[in-house]
Amino acid sequence: MLNLIITIDYEIFGNGRGDVIRHMIIPMGRIASIAEAHNVPVTVMAEMCEYIQFEKYDEALVNDLGYSPSERISTQILEMHERGHDVQLHIHPQFLDAEYSRGRFHLRNPKLSVFDMSYEDVRSMIEMCKDTLESLVPSGSYRCLALRLSNMGWVEPPYHVAKAMEDLGIVVHSLSDIPAPAGNNGLWRLYDLQVYEVPIYSIPAKLHSFLKPGFLLPLLYVWVHDPPTSPTGRSSLKGSGGSGRVMKFDISKLSWREMVGMLDHALNVYDTAENEVPVVAIGHTKDFFNSSNFKKFLEIVTRDYSHAVRFTTFSEFVEQVLSG
Repeated sequence: MLNLIITIDYEIFGNGRGDVIRHMIIPMGRIASIAEAHNVPVTVMAEMCEYIQFEKYDEALVNDLGYSPSERISTQILEMHERGHDVQLHIHPQFLDAEYSRGRFHLRNPKLSVFDMSYEDVRSMIEMCKDTLESLVPSGSYRCLALRLSNMGWVEPPYHVAKAMEDLGIVVHSLSDIPAPAGNNGLWRLYDLQVYEVPIYSIPAKLHSFLKPGFLLPLLYVWVHDPPTSPTGRSSLKGSGGSGRVMKFDISKLSWREMVGMLDHALNVYDTAENEVPVVAIGHTKDFFNSSNFKKFLEIVTRDYSHAVRFTTFSEFVEQVLSG
């Protein structure tokens, strides 16, 4: 069976710009409504380094914005969990030492990556963010089991990061964009640890595949708020790190036909009769303007692919497949 995991990066922009209501709360509500209309769960990858800074500067933010970003985020995260969606961890290390002044966040080290951090510092950061997320979902059945790091290119984590994840009980990392096939079960174990890379599903693509309004407009929208800088990825690892030309399974940018094509591709390259294969789709609240295509895609999959595809979450996949 193909296990489709729809993940949503729940965050403002990586340079500290953005409005929580406009770029997180409203689009997350829109995504959830579409998914729930088709009985589909999504996995919210909640950015906790940002959240910790929102809490730290809450008084100043309320004075400037007229609302509390941390309160809005914590309320929505709990609501998403209570409505049957999954909530897992997303981290941008550059927010560790962010400062808020003059109406915006300022990043002291905007290119900070886990590649630049020691095991002790990485573990401390992940533990702090994990504990913060788990405090927002006070449920005896909830566990933080999956992590998506950022500011490191589209690659798997290095050994010291995977080791910190294992020591903290996090089973899945999901960021690499290595094209399929990645083996007959769609994931790989990291460094003989009890940690797995479950990649964002990606396929080789020609340049013209990216030269479409549906892809370019959200990309340009992000670049207006967060202009691209030199890449931080390490291309020696399995992922492309931005250096390879691959098309990610991105619900914010692809047409419904392209999304269905991703599923067809996965069904062709993986042995789903003998394996429980995870296929991870990614989206972002901050650039989600693709409601009609997302809705049409869910309609088609729930109607025509139920024999081969099931919608699941990271929590369910870890508990039912990786822990089985």
